[in-house]
Amino acid sequence: MREFISHIKETCISRGFLICIGAAVVLLFSSEIYVAPMTQNRYSVIQALASFERADMLQHIEMSDLIVMQRARNGWFSLFIPIITAFCFVPMICVKRDTRAIRYCIFRSSKFKFNLSVFFSGVLCGGFAVTLGYAIFCGAVYLLFPHMAEFDAALLPFSYSFHFFRSLLGVFLFAVFWSMPAMFLTSVLQNRYVIMCVPLFIKYGISQSVVKITQNAVSDLDNINYNLMRFVNIIDPDRLMFSENNVDVKWVVLVFGVFAFLFFCGYMLAEMTREDCGA
Repeated sequence: MREFISHIKETCISRGFLICIGAAVVLLFSSEIYVAPMTQNRYSVIQALASFERADMLQHIEMSDLIVMQRARNGWFSLFIPIITAFCFVPMICVKRDTRAIRYCIFRSSKFKFNLSVFFSGVLCGGFAVTLGYAIFCGAVYLLFPHMAEFDAALLPFSYSFHFFRSLLGVFLFAVFWSMPAMFLTSVLQNRYVIMCVPLFIKYGISQSVVKITQNAVSDLDNINYNLMRFVNIIDPDRLMFSENNVDVKWVVLVFGVFAFLFFCGYMLAEMTREDCGA
């Protein structure tokens, strides 16, 4: 625990942690939240704030604070999560390996304790930084956009629910999970840029595969493959973030939990079998 807390403190005061928070906020403000029905113009959060007065926002339910908080999690934010979480720990780990400083840290504890604390402190700080960025964004949206209660009753959706704390938990779990591929790669690679970019390519490839499989499942509207749709819904790389509204949440947690365990085992195996503890 002393080793773990030490790494947590070291990570939280690092420049990468602040970059992670700032990048999360910037990506959330860049997310698309509204499409004009007549012109088909697309508006991000920042564009909506610049283009619409508060009275105009009240004519579009999509610009209510709760819907903005929910929709902003899509798009650029979800795509670049693997990179921005990696900023928390990848540069610091790579610098320690380059300078051989890891060797002296291991000598003060043990190889197992050191690697265990590095893994969990890194992925948890990545999750916490992104969640903090999302919380800051939600606070700004609450102040800048109209509240749901201000809209005309005729504009309100028939049924809508947004649970702030469940959404925070979903963002945290999502960010923690997508921190793990980068953490695993730090045990087998030394190039920090490759380590941070490979998880992004993996996530993008899975997302595109999910889109194609979904299109195939609904290609025949008279014979929709609901089993395939459910399977895609479970393996969707973004599904963990939206688990609060998912009927298959148990399966989603199980599937991503298995992959998280494999990343952890792979990291520990690579580190524990390393001959040079400092390299």
